[in-house]
Order: sequence, then structure tokens, then C-alpha cells
Amino acid sequence: MSKRSTQKPQSPRRTQVELLYKKEKGKQDSLENDEEQPVYSVSRPSIYPSGVHAPTVRKAPLEENQNILPELKSHNLEGLYNLSFFLLIFTLGYNVIRNIREKGWQADIRLLLCPEVFRDIRFGIVVYASLAAYCYTTFFVVKVTVWWRKWDLLSSVLYWCSQIGLYLVLTLKMYSRPLSPIFGCLLAMGVLVFSLKMHSYYATNNLLLQEFRDAIEKKRGNIKSLENSNTSRSGFPYSVNLKDFTYFLLAAPTLVYETNYPRTKEIRVKYILWNLIQLAICFLVQFFLLCQLMLPVLKRDSGSLLFDFMKLAIPSIFFWLLGFYALFHCWLNAWAELWRFGDRGFYRDWWNSTTLDSFWSKWNVPVHEWCLRHIFVESMHKYHVNRTSATAATFLMSAVLHEFIFIVSFKTIRPFMFFGILFQVPLIRLSQTASVSGHRRGNLLVWLNLFMGHPLIELLYFRSFFQVHHSLFCVRV
Repeated sequence: MSKRSTQKPQSPRRTQVELLYKKEKGKQDSLENDEEQPVYSVSRPSIYPSGVHAPTVRKAPLEENQNILPELKSHNLEGLYNLSFFLLIFTLGYNVIRNIREKGWQADIRLLLCPEVFRDIRFGIVVYASLAAYCYTTFFVVKVTVWWRKWDLLSSVLYWCSQIGLYLVLTLKMYSRPLSPIFGCLLAMGVLVFSLKMHSYYATNNLLLQEFRDAIEKKRGNIKSLENSNTSRSGFPYSVNLKDFTYFLLAAPTLVYETNYPRTKEIRVKYILWNLIQLAICFLVQFFLLCQLMLPVLKRDSGSLLFDFMKLAIPSIFFWLLGFYALFHCWLNAWAELWRFGDRGFYRDWWNSTTLDSFWSKWNVPVHEWCLRHIFVESMHKYHVNRTSATAATFLMSAVLHEFIFIVSFKTIRPFMFFGILFQVPLIRLSQTASVSGHRRGNLLVWLNLFMGHPLIELLYFRSFFQVHHSLFCVRV
């Protein structure tokens, strides 16, 4: 009997569904037994844009070129660049020394050793452990649904009840007990991370199941059922298993689910230690800036909001930059290295952005990719809204999540952050005009937005907090 070649339907991009057929091995007596067996392999649903972001092995942007200073130089203005660095370092050093001489040393590490801090740490451990265990409710909903191959109303109700329960129970628990704003912020971000991962796992597998069923229906006439395949079981629906879900939930430093991720071959222990050392240094410098330069201004009203704003501007932007580097470069790269996660694209060169929409898409890639897939793309695919409405929905969701963090952190509902995020929409329109976009003035607008936004938000939230509490770290009943 003549051999038959394996047929492979061609796909225009990697993300589209692929059905690979392989002939059964061994002797076959008749043509009826010579049927092809399907193996379903997919990386993500076809509606997600493949050209925007695909997990691949790549370095962090700040590691692609170690010579950062030469990149900043211009052969015509190199002397002015050197002068700007000198003035920046001198000004910051002068302000620090002057502050220490006038107010004494404020950054006392004993502030972190009060009983209330250890109480918050114990509570945080319980919350994170409870969050991780609770997320498995979503896995079992997805597992049973995929097993039945039918995504019905009951599955959706169970899933959304689990999401609502997650926010209600933990928010009320955190809101009702004394908690430092710092620990409240960390716990609120933990709730969001687990919640977004739950939704990505649910929504992605929902779309995969729909495409899988459609593909099976189209090929039902000439293939056997998937369970009868004697080939290696990989891809959907075999990807819906406890091991893969646990890796995505607890190990993978990403918010978007895919059936497979690029993995590195080995773990570089020195690389992890170096990033953890940098993380510790960033934390110590942040602690010093907060205690020495920021808290004295936030605790005492000088009578001039503008003057307090100016005093906070420089330490606030340094505090934010150190936080960005500590989280997105040091911590996420160390965590990814520990679990051999190959894609290190946690951020892009946001510092060169000439429009605000470019900044928002580059500085926090994990959250941007989640919003791109599960709000922007899915709202256009499911509800057939236009790009403007999808963009508005994305920023509205972002505003709600940012405000949630501040509500939990400061135990108050003051929607300054909510409206601050929504105010980005007209600013984005302004930055996209021909006279701003692509020019240096566009990059200046991005930095001005950061330079003014942080101290303003700090004054609006911390001032009301210190009217009730005397310490940022040791919050008593």
C-alpha cells in the first residue's frame, strides 16, 4: 500500500489554530483503517494580535546595551549632557546634606521594627496564601468545562461569583483592620495580580475551546475523536492541567495565559543574587528618600501647596524611578531566572516616549498586554465596539483598578487617582498631535506628566492620612 503524506493546513500566523494529522503506524488491512488522527496544538486564540507581543526569549531593555551613558551623548552637545548630570547630582546631594543638617537623621531603621509591622507581615502572608489557594476555583471551573466541551451559563456564573467573592471578602477584610498604607498597597496589588491571572486563564481557555469545537466540527467527517489519538498529548485541551496552571499562577511573571512559554536551559545563580543585591540597595535608598525628604513635607502643611509641591517633586520622581527599576528590572528578572522564564520583556524604552499612549504601553508591559487582550481586543471581538470605545473602556478599567489600590491602602474613598487616570485620555490626544508627537516636546510632556503627577497625588492622599495617624509604618488600632 502506498504511503500517504501528512496534510498540514497552512496558517498565516502562529496564533491561528493548527490541526496536524498523523497516520497511524503499523500494518493496515484496508483503506478504512487508514484514517488520520488529530493532534490539537495552539499557543493562544486567533483573535489576539500576534505581531504586538509574543513571548520569546529576549533580554531586559536595560541589559541589551550596557553602555547607557554613551547612548545619551550627542557628539555636538556632549559637554551639555555632562553638565546636566553634574548639576543633577550636585543639586540632589546639596538638598540631602542641607536637610540632614536642618532636621537631623530621619531615616531610622527602627521604624520598621515596631510590633505593628510584624503584625502586617503575618497578615500579608495569610492573605497571599489564601489568594493562591482561592485561585484554584477558577482552574476547576475551566477543567470541568473543557472536559464537558461546553461553555454554558453555569460556568460563567461560577467564575464571576468567584471573582466577586475574591474582591468582596479580601477588600472588606483589609479595609476593616489597621494596616499600613505600604502593606495595604502591596496586598491590593497582590489581589489584582491574582485576579487578572484568573481572568486571563478563564477567558483564554474559553476562546480556545470555541475555536477547538469549531475546528472539530469542520473536520468531523474524516477524523476520529481526539481521545483516540495515540500521538503525544500537548497543547489544548491537554494544557488544562494542574501543573501548567500552577506554573502560570505562582511562577510565571506574566499576567496573560498561553499554553506554553519560552524557557531558558539553566538558572544563573549569580544573576539572581546580583539582582537581589540591587533590589536591596533600591529599597534602602527609597527608605532614606521617604523618611528624610518626603515624610516631613507630607506630615506638616507649610501653608503653601505650591511650595510643598516643589519640595516633593525631585525626591518623588527619584523614588518612583527606583521603584520602577527595583520591581520591573531587578525583582521580575530575578524571579524569571529562578523559574527559567525566557521572556524578559517586562518593560520597553518608555523613557524615550514622545506620546503618552506610547509611555503607557511601554512602562508596564505585563499590565498593558493584559488590557490589550482582555479589554481592548475582546471588547471589539465580542461586543463589536469601535477602537475609540475600546480605548475608553481600557482606561476606565485602569482607573478603577488604580483607585482600588488607593482605597485599600488609605482606607478612604477619594477618587483623585481615578480622575487622574481618566485625565490621561485628553493628554494622550494632545501628545498625539503633529506638533508634539515624535518631537522632543512630546518627550518633555511625558516627563512633565510624571514630574507633576506623583507629588500631587502624594499630597492629596497622604495629607488626609496623617490627619488621623502619626506614623506611616506603625498604624495602631
